[in-house]
Amino acid sequence: MKKILAVAMALVMVVSMCVGVSALDESKKTLMPQVWIQDTNGYTWVEAKPAGATEAPHVALGETVDVVLTNFDDYSKLDMTSGCNGYGFQICDETLSTETAGDSSTIGFTISDMTFKADGYDDIVVPIAGSYTKDIKTVQYDWGVGDNNANFNSEVTAAISAVVGTDAKAIFDYFSALTSISYTITYDSYNGETAAPAAETETPAETEAPAETTAETEAPADAPAETPAETPAPEAPKTGLALAVVPAVMALAAVAVSKKH
Repeated sequence: MKKILAVAMALVMVVSMCVGVSALDESKKTLMPQVWIQDTNGYTWVEAKPAGATEAPHVALGETVDVVLTNFDDYSKLDMTSGCNGYGFQICDETLSTETAGDSSTIGFTISDMTFKADGYDDIVVPIAGSYTKDIKTVQYDWGVGDNNANFNSEVTAAISAVVGTDAKAIFDYFSALTSISYTITYDSYNGETAAPAAETETPAETEAPAETTAETEAPADAPAETPAETPAPEAPKTGLALAVVPAVMALAAVAVSKKH
């Protein structure tokens, strides 16, 4: 008995050790695309948001979202006097934690070109349209865990810097003048898994009512009366024996144990 308890406890310990090794949360099969910018004075990091939203949009597996970002309120937190630490566009896989390095996933998505509109500037189109499959793996840096995303940072930077240049103030002035950023994205697959298609509801064919019988069919006068079939006696429940035997077996086991001691 002691050996059995020891084995059971060991199994519980192994299961407990396995839980928490990975921070993957596959209940969150969603993407969070972010248009971001960061200054070098305090490394303040901000993102653009849809109107009235408190964070970037979320895209569920199998979903297509027409994204329009018009909320740039957080840009007022930036201090670009000491320079711009970067800006771009990244698509975060929300199953990956930013607390655990080494977790990985493969995401598939389809995206359109991105259009940036700003007062006083010509529209800037970032040519990234296409279908992509991206392998992602979180990495430990000095400042924390990152790389939980696929990104188009270089494409966004190249398109915007071609118009406004690379001076920090010029970049800040442009981002401060933004009125909208728009694109369309579809989340196609997560680790090869695609969203289940919606079940189609079939409309059953109409069944024609049978024609009414006007004349009743009478049974022949000399037809013999049917003899009802005998009803077999109900079988005894098959579980009765087992239920009866269990107490007996337990009693015998108890006797055997008491004799052994």
